[in-house]
Amino acid sequence: MSRYAVSLTFSDSTAEAAAALSEAMQPYCIPNSPVLGHEKRGEPVPHLSLIHVDLEHEDQLAAVRKAFGDILGEFRARFPAGLELELCSVQPARPGNSWLFWLANRTPSLLALHEAAVRTLDPIRNGRKVEMQTGKMDPVQAEMYRTWGYPHVMKAFQPHLTLGVLTKRNADDSGLVKRISRKSRHKAADVSLSLGEVGEFGAHTKTLFSLPL
Repeated sequence: MSRYAVSLTFSDSTAEAAAALSEAMQPYCIPNSPVLGHEKRGEPVPHLSLIHVDLEHEDQLAAVRKAFGDILGEFRARFPAGLELELCSVQPARPGNSWLFWLANRTPSLLALHEAAVRTLDPIRNGRKVEMQTGKMDPVQAEMYRTWGYPHVMKAFQPHLTLGVLTKRNADDSGLVKRISRKSRHKAADVSLSLGEVGEFGAHTKTLFSLPL
């Protein structure tokens, strides 16, 4: 059983901006917090996850590759002008939470692409849920987990790039969180739909295949 992320990956300009933010936040993070960088150097890839899936067989990977064409076909039919993706602010996932995100605006085109990915890939997982601790899910996440096999989708989708994992002390320090949180607007271009292997802390460690949007 292996875990994979269906994600959006980016051109050098967006990836470099995310890597710079990730590096700047490291003094506030746990020692083994992933630092975003470049795949060719063995560093975690900046990415925006649409859904994670646990797959057992090579034929499922082939089915995901085929599904990418269906996902993009549906998306392009609805949004011929393409994806509008703007990253907007750096902040924890929620107050007191250790995950530090670069949040993206929930634009109609991004939500449509996300929903197309979740619905198109649903038959491939054969009812299998991603193995996760359910006790920390809120009611909406728990509902999405039961329905789609992953909690952070559909009504619970919070589009973001993960920049790092704060220490608990720093996450609980509202003054520090206020200092490091900031508006950081960046319009992403040259975006690709990618399948990647998932490592510790949900890091995108290796891209298996991708298609440009």
